[in-house]
Amino acid sequence: MKIGIIGSGGAGMCAAWLLDEHHDITLFEKRNYTGGHTHSVEVELNGQKYIIDDGAAWFSPSIYPNFNAYLDIVGVKYDWLPLSLTFYNKENKHANCMPPITARNILKLFTQKDTLRQLLALNKVVNASEKLVAEHETSVDFKTFIDGVSLSNKIKNGFIKPLLSGIWGAPFEQTNGFSIYPLMKYIVYHKPSGLQYYKWKTMKGGTMNYIATVRNTLRQTQTVLNSEVQKVEYDKDGKVVVHTNDERYYFDKLIITGGARDAGMILKNSPDYQRASDILMRFKYYKATLATHSDLSFMPPDRRDWSIVNVTFDGSDSFASIWHGSKTNADIFCSYINAEKAQPQDLHHVSEWWLPCETPEFYELQKELATVQGVNNVYFGGDYTHDIGSHEDAIISAIRAVEKIDPASVRLNKLKKAASIFKG
Repeated sequence: MKIGIIGSGGAGMCAAWLLDEHHDITLFEKRNYTGGHTHSVEVELNGQKYIIDDGAAWFSPSIYPNFNAYLDIVGVKYDWLPLSLTFYNKENKHANCMPPITARNILKLFTQKDTLRQLLALNKVVNASEKLVAEHETSVDFKTFIDGVSLSNKIKNGFIKPLLSGIWGAPFEQTNGFSIYPLMKYIVYHKPSGLQYYKWKTMKGGTMNYIATVRNTLRQTQTVLNSEVQKVEYDKDGKVVVHTNDERYYFDKLIITGGARDAGMILKNSPDYQRASDILMRFKYYKATLATHSDLSFMPPDRRDWSIVNVTFDGSDSFASIWHGSKTNADIFCSYINAEKAQPQDLHHVSEWWLPCETPEFYELQKELATVQGVNNVYFGGDYTHDIGSHEDAIISAIRAVEKIDPASVRLNKLKKAASIFKG
């Protein structure tokens, strides 16, 4: 079978890997590299090279079973990273380090009144959202949820909202309309503990090494870089026709991964896929700008308050800065920045990613998109098609497409069996 895949991010590469053994695959990528949001930046600082992942980065053993299994089968090596979090309020100069494990941070619980108050409030929010997360309740937005939690407006608007907005990387002004489900899922599954750090995995050599490792296993996959697909049609012989700038390709099946907006535009002018295009074009996105830099002003002023994840709130906006130099105590960070405000000094790289607005409507559109999967031999994959849009969800989207195209795939069944072990 000849199968086309548009997009070489996590979903596209996984779909190619699952199908590569028994089919002829053509993988289209509009950029000059494979990987999509699995993107690494190489930075040299003080004579040392750092590989910074400014797209997909960490993955938890507990809620990434398919991705963990996939990496083990392919042979991707990883390190462990004990995650820590600091919330810093620029207005009152208060830094809250979570979990409060060190003697200094334990002392803050008794000497700084906001510290313990905020931790107790976060615990209350986690407890209130556990049932919503367990039941995959996506119809409740942040404002509706937080209005129902008995907390002061100071805590709600000056701590909980900016904390969740910063962790998620959502635009602060749009956070009220986001579903509470994605904002709380990671926190609920890794409920804050005062006893230990949660350990997450990071890939040795960065995500670019993970993508390269997968790519090197492909034997019957042709990768076409710098090739933007213009249009997709369904011809009278039941073939899916992919039009690029200068060529036509004919496939038995096609999987479109990447963002919903791009997929919708590709199908926009084809009457055979009009309903799918209409659904895809209703997904709303925001632009996330990530700056890799060495600007200390984006971190809490006291270095002792630095964590792996640092959320800063200035009273009107919040953003996260990831300390990528933590292992060597180096000043290298990746920050979600507001492009309209001051950009960091000592800038190494800037990436821009279009991310979906995960409102209740986002989840309704996922259900609608499922009704057009496979219509006229076109399938949709990518993180936006399933759950909260993690890299695990991208892998699940590839699995679901391949289950319909080739349920007997040896790699598919091997992956599902291995993932069941991680699920316990």
